[in-house]
Formats: sequence, structure tokens, C-alpha cells
Amino acid sequence: MTGIEEKKTFIKWVLETFTLQKRESYWVLNYLLNHEVLLTKIIFVRDALATPRGLRISESSISDDDSGMVLVKDGLLFDDPEQIFHDIRLNWRQVLYVEIQFPNASRYLPYQAVLEINPYVPETNEIDSEWDYSLDAFLNNYDQTVQLANLLTAINQAIDEEDETSFKQLTKKYNHLKKLISEK
Repeated sequence: MTGIEEKKTFIKWVLETFTLQKRESYWVLNYLLNHEVLLTKIIFVRDALATPRGLRISESSISDDDSGMVLVKDGLLFDDPEQIFHDIRLNWRQVLYVEIQFPNASRYLPYQAVLEINPYVPETNEIDSEWDYSLDAFLNNYDQTVQLANLLTAINQAIDEEDETSFKQLTKKYNHLKKLISEK
């Protein structure tokens, strides 16, 4: 479960980073930000509209239609900002699943820090392709960083042992790997 401070940090980040489709979305997010009791009932998920009570707020580049802020409650959709705000304010004891839609969301660490599993959406074995690509790139970079560090350790050891042959071989491998990394 995500803590209140993480949720506050995420909301502030969204407010500072993105242009939301509806100006009322800023009001709702600021309201949530300033009411810690409400934040204890907020769960950030994907597919919030698949929940019994979910709010979806969209960044302006996501959609051209007029659904920049939508609340679902017991299967009914509401897109009137005043009605949405009224529901959030009056039903502060109920869990509210919130989805913030913006491009390439899975690439942003503030988003990943607060995202929780949506219990109303069946889990699948499919991994989001963006996330899969990011994870592969991270692991590849990490592996290469470890290889470079190990080679440096071995080069230093060859220097300490005055082993010129090993020093030359290891230096050649190190330079080759550095070149491969810089070409990416």
C-alpha cells in the first residue's frame, strides 16, 4: 500500500508536469492533495473505470473528446466536474480508485511509485511492452556496468601483480566494452 507522502509527491508531480484536459482536474487533485484523510482512501491504478468507484483524469494530449475527467460509481458514468467533486467530498470514507492518463506513463518513476494492482481487472501474463522494453534496457545497462567494474578490478590486480600480459588483455576487453556502450 502506498503511503500518503508518496501520493502527495505524485500528485504534485502530475500538477507540475502535465497539462490536464479539464481545468477542474487541477481543482480535484489539489483538493485531494490537501486532505490527508482522503488520501488514505485513494488508490492509484490502471483501468479505474473498471472499479465500483473510480476516477479517470486525462492529460490533454491523450484524447480529443470531452472526457478528460470521468467518475464511475456503481456502473454509472459521470463527467460533470461539480458532480464528481461533490461525490468525492461527500463520500470521503469510501475507497476511490484513481487513474491519471498521460503518454508513456509506465516510463515515469513517480507513477510507478504509487501504482497499485487493480483488484477489479483480471491479471494477465502480458507485460506492458513499454515496461518490458525499459526493464530490458535497464538490466542490460546494469550488466554492462558490472562487467566494466569487474574488468577494472582485474586490471588493478594485474597492475599490482605486475602481470603485463593480463593487463593488456583486460585493458583490450575493457576498451572494447566501453566502445560498445558508447555506440548505443
